Amino acid sequence: MRAARNRQGTCAACGHEGILPGLDAEARPLCVRCCDVPLDVRCKRCGEENLASDSNIYWRCLLTDRINKLLAGPDGEIPERLRPLAEAITGMPRPNSGWAWIHMNRRVPELLRGLAVGEIELSHDALDSLPRSRTIEYLRGLLVAHHCLP
Repeated sequence: MRAARNRQGTCAACGHEGILPGLDAEARPLCVRCCDVPLDVRCKRCGEENLASDSNIYWRCLLTDRINKLLAGPDGEIPERLRPLAEAITGMPRPNSGWAWIHMNRRVPELLRGLAVGEIELSHDALDSLPRSRTIEYLRGLLVAHHCLP
């Protein structure tokens, strides 16, 4: 079912743009309405038809939840200075890649939380004081690209 849930494009039968879980006799992709695959392709959270996790929640919803939690400051809100970073991550073209980056690299959540709650100052000097790593440099690049750092 995962392969069926992850095929996107245009239905060969009706032209619908979205998830294409079925195939016709010529192996052309079909949408839910045009095939016999009993699959719910809408996100349980937002209702949008898009690539979803095994829990049937759209990757962007999962990523947004995670970023909102990680970047929440002491007041529960994302600090103004980090909002451009949050918007960039949650708005990335492939949200499942952002989810994987955060989920698979244990340093990423630590760094994002540290920045959000002020344990890590939002400055080049503070990032320079941390042990050098590709993760730190990638995060620094994101912060610069999205004008959180000069």
